[in-house]
Amino acid sequence: MTNREFADMLIHLATKEKTLYVNGCYGKRLTEPQKQYYINNYSYNRGLLRKPKILKASNETVGGDCICIIKAVLDGWNPTTPGDSCGVVYNPKHDLTEKGLLDACGASVSSDFNNIEVGEFLYLPGHGGVYIGDGLAVECTPSWKDGVQITAVHNIAKRSDYDGRKWDKHGKLPWIDYLRQYMKADVPILQYGMTGNDVKRLQTLLNLRGASLEIDGSFGPATLEAVKNFQKDYLLDVDGSVGGATWSRLIK
Repeated sequence: MTNREFADMLIHLATKEKTLYVNGCYGKRLTEPQKQYYINNYSYNRGLLRKPKILKASNETVGGDCICIIKAVLDGWNPTTPGDSCGVVYNPKHDLTEKGLLDACGASVSSDFNNIEVGEFLYLPGHGGVYIGDGLAVECTPSWKDGVQITAVHNIAKRSDYDGRKWDKHGKLPWIDYLRQYMKADVPILQYGMTGNDVKRLQTLLNLRGASLEIDGSFGPATLEAVKNFQKDYLLDVDGSVGGATWSRLIK
């Protein structure tokens, strides 16, 4: 799994799924049997505030805690896989505590956030998250939105549009391929009204991401709308202009 794929799956959980903080839960759908299992086996989930939330959650809600949701993605979590477990296959190599995951990052562990890469593990004593770029993280916490959510990494910048926190350290998980994507200096910057083969390439890539564009090489209203939707989904600046950041997300 590449760092971008890792981050994108966590972004999906934070933005496309109903989630709830459930201690010990490996990203499972909260069907009635799963609710009873996690209430019966984890004392935190039997708390006066937590138990009613778990019992009230819909069957489609995904449960997790800060580390288990990360391990679930490492172990194959996929929203399209039927069943409570969403395709997760338990791997004991990943079954580590927050400190264990940090230690697994080895020599890459750092408290300097200037050169952090997408997909790196974020660590605080007793808590963990994953950096997704643009000064943002995905973490599962009972705070704020109570579940998997996008937050600001205050080591990089405080943002008024996100809750957030400062982290102690970060590091590269050994099971993730951290592939920096370098764009050529002459990458085309495409804007509304332009035409040509580069626009056809853009339209093809957008269609692979779920758009339904005619591949006509014309950057018209439909292509503009598809670009803006893509930028919104991937937390880019929604300006309708296709520059380096948008190309990088389109081309994995």
